[in-house]
Amino acid sequence: MKKIVVIITFFFLSCFLFSCSNKVVVSFDTNGGSNIESVKIKKGDKISISDIPINSDLYFVGWFYEDKLFDFDTEINEDITLHAKWDISSPDGYKNAIDVLKYNED
Repeated sequence: MKKIVVIITFFFLSCFLFSCSNKVVVSFDTNGGSNIESVKIKKGDKISISDIPINSDLYFVGWFYEDKLFDFDTEINEDITLHAKWDISSPDGYKNAIDVLKYNED
């Protein structure tokens, strides 16, 4: 009987300790673009992202959080999801993100 109590106590303590993690998850909703994997960071850290989603029919405008352009200088203290915003054409006149990549290769 004592073994069962010890095992149950250990189980609940383990669950409690792991749920009190100092990590947060930043997820990316690409809204039809190529997949961007979620990232775990330390609570209070800032995130940097080098990958942009690709959609051959649209131009990537940026990452948005709560309908505002996300500021990557923001400290993140909770799990969040950033949403990709797309437009038909870029402000520079490129048709889509693929055109931007092709232009940069030249």
